[in-house]
Amino acid sequence: METKRDCRFFKGSKPCAYHKSDGSVCASCRFYDGVKTRILVINLVGIGDVLRTTSLLEPLKAKYEGASIVFLTSQNVYDLLKNNPLIDELLALNLESSLRLQASKFDVLINLDKSAEAAALSCLIRADTKLGFGLKEDGQG
Repeated sequence: METKRDCRFFKGSKPCAYHKSDGSVCASCRFYDGVKTRILVINLVGIGDVLRTTSLLEPLKAKYEGASIVFLTSQNVYDLLKNNPLIDELLALNLESSLRLQASKFDVLINLDKSAEAAALSCLIRADTKLGFGLKEDGQG
């Protein structure tokens, strides 16, 4: 059985929502939506700052064809973003999400948070293009 790992709805370890609801299979799925550009947006602190960041999501989707946006934020802001239809995957910062992101690769990483924690993560996560805050080799911003 063919699995389309590049589908926006592919969840890896569990069946997608369409497979669960109507038994769709990848080979003939009418909901298949291939991802061409993987984008990670990091903004951890400041509810207002994080909310303002969401205004960038629509232009990012327009600029990058087939964009899938992963948004990393803090646990206290997570609920504010969890129903945003422009975010394909929302992650709360914790050890599990940090490790998973470090094992992933993105086409574009945008870090809008100048905290040392966010800057360090943006340096550790692999991406072809990195925009925003990071750390220098001496560990300073």
